[in-house]
Amino acid sequence: MAQRWDTSTSDRIPLRDAPFSGTFAVHSGGIPNDRPSRRKRLFCFSLLAAAVIAVVVASVVVAGQRSNDSLAAAASTGSTDGAAVPDSSGSSSSKEDKTVEAAGGQQAGTQEDSGGGGDDSTAGGAEPDTSQTAGSGTTSADDGEGEEQQQQQEATSSTGGSSDASSPPSSTSDGDGGEGPAPPPPAAGKPASSSGSGSGKHRGRPPPPLQPAAPVPAAAEGSGGTGLAGIGDSEGESEGIAAALPPSQEAASGSTEAAAYLIRFLAVGDWGREGKHNQSEVAELMGRVAADQPSQFIVSTGDNFYEHGLQSASDPLFAKSFMDVYTAQSLHVPWYAVLGNHDMCDNAPNCSRGMPACKYSPLHQLNFQLANREASRRWHLQRSYTRSLAGGKVDFFFIDTSPFILRYYDKQNTWAHCTGGLLTQHWQDQLVVLEAALAASAAEWKIAVGHHPTYSNGHHGNNTELVQHLEPLFEKYNVQLYLTGHDHNLEHLDRGFYSVVVTGAGSETGREQVAAAYSHYYYPYSGFVGVTIEPEMAVVDFYTLEGGDIPAHTTLINTDGSSLS
Repeated sequence: MAQRWDTSTSDRIPLRDAPFSGTFAVHSGGIPNDRPSRRKRLFCFSLLAAAVIAVVVASVVVAGQRSNDSLAAAASTGSTDGAAVPDSSGSSSSKEDKTVEAAGGQQAGTQEDSGGGGDDSTAGGAEPDTSQTAGSGTTSADDGEGEEQQQQQEATSSTGGSSDASSPPSSTSDGDGGEGPAPPPPAAGKPASSSGSGSGKHRGRPPPPLQPAAPVPAAAEGSGGTGLAGIGDSEGESEGIAAALPPSQEAASGSTEAAAYLIRFLAVGDWGREGKHNQSEVAELMGRVAADQPSQFIVSTGDNFYEHGLQSASDPLFAKSFMDVYTAQSLHVPWYAVLGNHDMCDNAPNCSRGMPACKYSPLHQLNFQLANREASRRWHLQRSYTRSLAGGKVDFFFIDTSPFILRYYDKQNTWAHCTGGLLTQHWQDQLVVLEAALAASAAEWKIAVGHHPTYSNGHHGNNTELVQHLEPLFEKYNVQLYLTGHDHNLEHLDRGFYSVVVTGAGSETGREQVAAAYSHYYYPYSGFVGVTIEPEMAVVDFYTLEGGDIPAHTTLINTDGSSLS
């Protein structure tokens, strides 16, 4: 007997006694095979109708999209003929006119924001806008590109306007990836045009703003490194130099044009003898000269603390030979020093094995804590380093020359083994780094500072190692002046392409002249030199205790290295 299911309950219990209605006749497999009810037929019809409607709508959308693409292609093809393209507001305008108007407005806005700087304009006038040629007209698909171009133009305009003398000259892209000279500004009232020798989406764009080169950080004071530190000033040095600038240079520093500069400093060497052997007298004269003609800094050419250097960063000798001697206020400016052989433990006892038996070490002078012992923090010393002044027009190259002197490595010189001493240095490495620094310098004046001279007519005489290794670099890279010490006298030697100035007369002197090669001036007693650097000339004044505040001798050095005494 057929079964009828009660659909009013979720348990679907068969009602055996109910009369058969034929609504849900069931086979043995339980699948209904009778005709569907009216409600189910309506439901199926609705699904079919919805599917048909969806297909129709999709067809209409696809057809409309194809129609729009065809219209856009036709408008783009006819833009060069002045074909009218309907805009979003329903009005018609020439696409060529709209492109030119947009480009001109954007260029005019860029010119107004950047103070009149043009984009790739030429001396012969503005070149035509290549975006107006057939197939390259601006369309709505270029909106993203236009925004990118606008952002780049805004970045360019933000760097426009006047620049100071230290800024690099502006340049523009020549379309081939290189940089050419900056074009002249466009005439007043004319928008800057975009030349477009490039291709792709970069056509007609202004060049990206020039970015200053990342500075090379200088080695920390007391680092003890062998390499030349990057050109620049350590903490507090630039403030000290700026405070000593002459008023004329301070006023000129804000000019947009290359201003004249004047740099004044003193140089002294072989001085550290606790005020004895005329050291205090020389220091007093230095103070008077610097007060009369303010010095921006002082150069020490080595042998700073006799006889063997310092034994610690708190060594009382630093106060006795430096702090308590150079007390004049005019001498409380940065002191830039190099190491001499006596700073490298020369003849120090018990140094064959270094510390702790030998407490002497050049590392103590390299320790930045020495500068902290004074409020002025004027002591600055590294093994080899550079300093740049006058916006890069005057560069100093400080060299540790002791490692070049081969006789110091003799087995009998046990002091070469002191901690941080000669045996830890490599003159070859220093020479490579020095040449790289000289090659990178674009300064008008290049001044080298080292303890040992290339040539000298004093007691120690010439140093053939430096003649062999340093002098070729001086000639190749136009180093005009080499400031040195070692020989305890004042001297000027002219090599034709550079001058050697010996200023090792800071304390003990009295050594007579033993030769005369290249000599233009020789003084065997105590004194120092004052140097003034200007764009066309360097003036070296030799001051002696006998002559007092008036220079005993003056040497003029030209930018080509030649001199006149």
